[in-house]
Amino acid sequence: PNQISSTLSNPSITGNTIGFTFSSTNYLSGSNEYIIFAKAGSAITTGTPALNLSNYTANATFGSGTAYEADASAFCVHKGDGTTINLTGLNPSTTYHFLIYAVVEAPNSNGSYSYSTGTTVNITTVIVPASLPYSDDFSTNNFTFIGTQTNKWAYGSAVGNPGSSIYVSNNNGASNAYT
Repeated sequence: PNQISSTLSNPSITGNTIGFTFSSTNYLSGSNEYIIFAKAGSAITTGTPALNLSNYTANATFGSGTAYEADASAFCVHKGDGTTINLTGLNPSTTYHFLIYAVVEAPNSNGSYSYSTGTTVNITTVIVPASLPYSDDFSTNNFTFIGTQTNKWAYGSAVGNPGSSIYVSNNNGASNAYT
């Protein structure tokens, strides 16, 4: 089988999705198929794959495809002639490791299957911003603080703070004391 490039094009990355297009040389549609495995957090154990492609079911929702024969934490996310993948069901700020093969569809004389050298790619999803503990209309500085905890942010002019200050208070802004 042919070699697959580790240079991706058209990457699309959010907090819970990854999409990309890959390329290869000398690919023979009808004789070969691509298969991609994905794993969260660490590199995929490559091993020496030899299973028939029919043993794998691809699913673009991470964790839903068939586990890879050499690494049970890596899942089949793509199988076929296409060179574009759009993976969903991911966690923010997590590195996902991909292992891409081209596979000859017909078995060898001994019943095993020929896989290309695996190409690895790593992509990290983006960080999802945290919710702030307040809202502000930005026209009147009318802050609304969110939360039911004892110590929380307050807006006002407690003793020791200039007017229109933001400070921590344990009595809803009457003072800048906290416990």
